[in-house]
Amino acid sequence: MIENIMARQQAVKITSNVIKRMTAEIVDRMGLPEDVGLAVQISSRSSPP
Repeated sequence: MIENIMARQQAVKITSNVIKRMTAEIVDRMGLPEDVGLAVQISSRSSPP
């Protein structure tokens, strides 16, 4: 689901493995809407490495 949100927001394909490795700082620098950025951050924190 996060992969689809990122594709719509940034027009890029991103894998779940990349999302899992994202830090809050990386997500903040992407310039996403607040709700999307929060969803990505939560997804990256709740997924096991």
